[in-house]
Amino acid sequence: MLSSEFRVDALAIEQSLLAPTHHVLDVNPPGMVCRLIRLDTDSYVRLRRVSVPIKPDYDFLLMLMAEAREKDIMLTFPQLYTVLKCLFGESSEGYDHYKGSFAFPLYLHLKKGSQSHPYMLRIRDHKGSLEFDFYRITDLNDRQDAQNVYHEPLAEEFSREEMNAFVVHFYGFLKGYFSIVGKTQTQFFYRSIEACLAVYGCLDGEFFERDYEDEEEYLIAVKELQRRTSFGCA
Repeated sequence: MLSSEFRVDALAIEQSLLAPTHHVLDVNPPGMVCRLIRLDTDSYVRLRRVSVPIKPDYDFLLMLMAEAREKDIMLTFPQLYTVLKCLFGESSEGYDHYKGSFAFPLYLHLKKGSQSHPYMLRIRDHKGSLEFDFYRITDLNDRQDAQNVYHEPLAEEFSREEMNAFVVHFYGFLKGYFSIVGKTQTQFFYRSIEACLAVYGCLDGEFFERDYEDEEEYLIAVKELQRRTSFGCA
């Protein structure tokens, strides 16, 4: 749990977060060293109060997913959820349960040369799309409204190009990691996205994704999966 008093300093925040129970992952996109630490709800809320959201690059994400789909290297949602859970534990409950099915809030300690910068990364889904939400941790002083307004990236600190390079590298890492652990992660689970009338998960040792055109069919499917969960019928 993050201390109620902390300095806006990347290493100081990292040290306050590190604990034996925390999930930590180091990734190294070109020219960067990034440490990701899973945030519990309290730590995420505290850091969110002193951070500003970075404007998303939706066009880039659409292009990345389209390219992955074309090359047949796109992670399905059950694969994606499985690998994120393996790396960072169970999903947070802090997401829109109508429009999405998971959220993984992470502290991102960015190092470039001798410089060190504190960020947050929230990996989530929204109506069937994968999203990467970046936040810059900063001293807001009296500008509390700034935490609810999108900001452009700071080119000298973590530029748009570097954020996109991070996403490409990290997505590739997830794909590679799943190829290693995927065959052993066949426990029953399911997640639902009501806004899309979609369910996905792992059933009888096989990953599945299902979309429904009719709400009644969707609700019947969810009810059946809930029944399996209640009775442990994996």
